[in-house]
Amino acid sequence: MDPALVIIGVSFRSAPVAVREGFWIDESGYAEALAGLLRCEAVDEVAVLSTCNRTEFMVWTPDASQAANSVLRYLTREYNLRLAEWSKFHRHVDDAAMTHLLRLASGLDSLVFGEADITARIEFAYRAGVQARSIGRCLEAILLKALAVARRVRTETEIVSNLSLNSLAPVELARQLFGDFEKRGLVIFGSGKKSQRIAEFFRNAGMTQVEVVPPNRGQGTLKVALNSADLLLTCLPDASFALQRNHVAEFTRDRERRLVIIDTAVPRNVDPAVCELPGVALQNIDQLNEFVLRNAKQQHNLVVQAEKILRREAAGFLGQVASERVNPMVADFRSRLWRVCSEELERLNEEYGPFTEEQHEILNTLAEHVMQRIASSLARTLADPPNASEQETLANFLQGLFQVEAAMNTPVTKAGQGPEQERSAPCAASREQN
Repeated sequence: MDPALVIIGVSFRSAPVAVREGFWIDESGYAEALAGLLRCEAVDEVAVLSTCNRTEFMVWTPDASQAANSVLRYLTREYNLRLAEWSKFHRHVDDAAMTHLLRLASGLDSLVFGEADITARIEFAYRAGVQARSIGRCLEAILLKALAVARRVRTETEIVSNLSLNSLAPVELARQLFGDFEKRGLVIFGSGKKSQRIAEFFRNAGMTQVEVVPPNRGQGTLKVALNSADLLLTCLPDASFALQRNHVAEFTRDRERRLVIIDTAVPRNVDPAVCELPGVALQNIDQLNEFVLRNAKQQHNLVVQAEKILRREAAGFLGQVASERVNPMVADFRSRLWRVCSEELERLNEEYGPFTEEQHEILNTLAEHVMQRIASSLARTLADPPNASEQETLANFLQGLFQVEAAMNTPVTKAGQGPEQERSAPCAASREQN
């Protein structure tokens, strides 16, 4: 069979948070998951993407059907996936998988339409796969392509300017529950940039009493803060049910007014049983999803613009990747040339930066186009050289100049096997501010 790209996963479109959180993978768990997946039948290369709204497995395989089934069996064995839940996992193969990945990286399939966070998560998936040696030449080229297309979509469309409405989903949900924010108080139980960003959104919306309580300050501090608050919003990234029913019961024992809790995390931070307590209302990320999806119609024109770019970029790309399996020198040269571009862009930023986001995108797009033209020209020359002697001369030159592998027709082995291979980092994506 021909090699294929397969993407199998679960997302907010197909399953509620109660199902999704069962397959959420913490960053510290990527290495173990990748090692296990790499042992599955028909899985040559694999990467994992796990966020609060989805967990997806990207596989390069000689047998798409066998690989998809072996991934599901792995999830059944390691994550207690039940047979009844198999239907909640989507499958994309070949061009459909490539298009799905490009849409994913560009934020078109995200709950927050056009978000940059998903691009950062794909970048992390790439780095984790490189470190775990689960990514080979083919999946590396595919993921780098996805990151490059995401930058192009954000540069050539107005998706970035559309982010404000969706980013305000917690604010709008709270406004629907309270009517207005006059004399209302908010406590955010969390830390990091996400907590600060949510706090800023609420302050801009008129909430004057906003306090962020980091988890390291303990639940005693949280209880004190809630004395003057009407809304508790949780966004802890790695704590399932950090607030049990008895905790919230203790917090609300002497309260005379209602407490609304919005749990934005996956896995969930708040035990669903707290909704049984008098005077407590609980909303989770699925309620936020419903609010955002109601605004999807406003994004139609942006989707049309972005889809045109994706179709052009996806056309024939997997065929090119598959052909480079039998000519690893081209793939290796492309990877090393990308590393040179990355180093030069970083040096340019150190000497003349910091650049604006728009300048940053332009420089990286230019570097990528130059790299692609050089690599494509090399591929054509090696594929149809004037004579064998000239091909050998060019191969020797590249090997000496860039230390690329000399083998011209060596088949690609399963990722993680064979000698260690040096890879490049996604130069533009790694420096994006998300």
